[in-house]
Amino acid sequence: MGKRDAFILLAMLALSACTDRQTAPVPGANLITGKAGGRQLSGVTMELSPGMLRTCEHAGGRMVAKVSWNAKSSGAKSVTIWVSDSTSEEKSWYHGAAEGSAETGPWVGDGTMFRMADGDAKRRTLAVREVRAVDCMTAQPETPSNPATP
Repeated sequence: MGKRDAFILLAMLALSACTDRQTAPVPGANLITGKAGGRQLSGVTMELSPGMLRTCEHAGGRMVAKVSWNAKSSGAKSVTIWVSDSTSEEKSWYHGAAEGSAETGPWVGDGTMFRMADGDAKRRTLAVREVRAVDCMTAQPETPSNPATP
């Protein structure tokens, strides 16, 4: 099992665990609203822009990303956003309001993982996003699904 898989497993286990101030499992612990490159509790949002590292635009393999979040529906009064990658331990990058946005420095690369947790309960993971590198020559833009189209 790789570090990324272990991190996701730990995040999912953290969602199913109860904290001292909770008596019931975290609502939405099954993270059914996952997107490519991440997962989040229902009603919680965390987005990265850009959400992928286009290798033709970032030859050095690093970029600046804007992180936007809203965790108010989770009941969190504040959030902590933790960052890690395959070569480093998780570090606190942001701690503050349950809704907002911030720009990273030019250190975001392939495999950079952002994990938003309840500011009062680190184990209560609210959302996870992972940056993935894509080759500009082979990457295809996502086409929205239309249930009316066969």
